[in-house]
Amino acid sequence: AMVQTCSRCSRVNPEEASFCYFDGIGLGGRSHASAGVQMDFPKPIRYPSGKTCSNFNELASTILSDWTVSLDMLKKGEFGTFFSGIGRLDLAMVATESAKHPEPVHGLDQFLARLPSQPIPPADLEVDPPTLDLGTLKPGKDIKCSVKIRNKGRRILYGSVSIEGIPWLSIGEGKPRSRSRFNTFQDAPLPMTVFTNSLRTS
Repeated sequence: AMVQTCSRCSRVNPEEASFCYFDGIGLGGRSHASAGVQMDFPKPIRYPSGKTCSNFNELASTILSDWTVSLDMLKKGEFGTFFSGIGRLDLAMVATESAKHPEPVHGLDQFLARLPSQPIPPADLEVDPPTLDLGTLKPGKDIKCSVKIRNKGRRILYGSVSIEGIPWLSIGEGKPRSRSRFNTFQDAPLPMTVFTNSLRTS
């Protein structure tokens, strides 16, 4: 039987392989990205809803539109099993590694970033509204308000919000907090509480 040698890692692959089993680069002179985008899967991957994805672009789009289900599929090893079944052991390993990420949503974003689909715009933070005017406040009653964290890009937006040296303002509702973490593919509310009894009279 004939074999193919990967131009990147120099490892040997079987004759029928289209991609290197070890690093995913296209064999026969094709690049990983261009070959992956243009070729359909030998068999489609099926979501619990019945939706099927026939190529990397469709899969990336479905992950973005239904990331809660995609996250569950990643954790259950379904992506890894699928890619192993179609001979993409490189992506099967990526799926396995991503599923072990201590922050599951970050793991899904990591997996998404490694798919050889068409480029996906990175996360882009916008806060709505950029300025919050609460007007004149009087002591005696806490005020609840919120802003919205918007993701104008398409990859996952994650980070933290912190308030330093402002005793009358807290993130969230209930027990005062000065720091909060967030992650979202789309929009996320950021509730806050103003403790009017802690305001200085002016």
